[in-house]
Amino acid sequence: ALHLVHRLDRDTSGCIVLAKSLEVAQKLGAAFADRRVYKSYVALTYPVPAIRWAEVSHQLRSRRIEGGERMEVVENNGLLAESEVEVLARGRRYGFVRVLPKQGRKHHVRVALADMSAPIIGDFLYGGRLVARQAKRVMLHARSLEMAHPAGGEHVRVVAPMPRDMVELFEQDGGRVPSSLDRRHRRKKPR
Repeated sequence: ALHLVHRLDRDTSGCIVLAKSLEVAQKLGAAFADRRVYKSYVALTYPVPAIRWAEVSHQLRSRRIEGGERMEVVENNGLLAESEVEVLARGRRYGFVRVLPKQGRKHHVRVALADMSAPIIGDFLYGGRLVARQAKRVMLHARSLEMAHPAGGEHVRVVAPMPRDMVELFEQDGGRVPSSLDRRHRRKKPR
């Protein structure tokens, strides 16, 4: 039997991790919880964020809404949600953005971009009707995961190819997905 180690939102494409045994699933779950898994997401936003690169930090709290829940940015007593956000390319209206979340909070990436006034295309919950009408789904893609293998410890990197609908939508907007999609353009300075 396969064991699901982590989840993506329903409309999000990309990498997920399944384990063949409960023991391995628990080890991988601990790696996610301890932030030993490096996650990279890409998204199409409308409009383009007003930055090239930024570190963003929020405190999030869940609020029940009709049909589910929504994460809200709060001043204190929330769960810490930190990310690096980098604009990789621009179309006429849309931004092609990479987000590197440090934690794995629910709707973490969606809230981070919406709070920068650049919600993800197709995201009604955080972007509203105009943003939602731009696409049939939330244009968020879990591009890659990196971690130590739970058995041998060797470095494992999993990459999901870019979904055709995202690439086509960005190209229709005059943008071009960069060939250096996975290269880190900026690194944090050591403290």
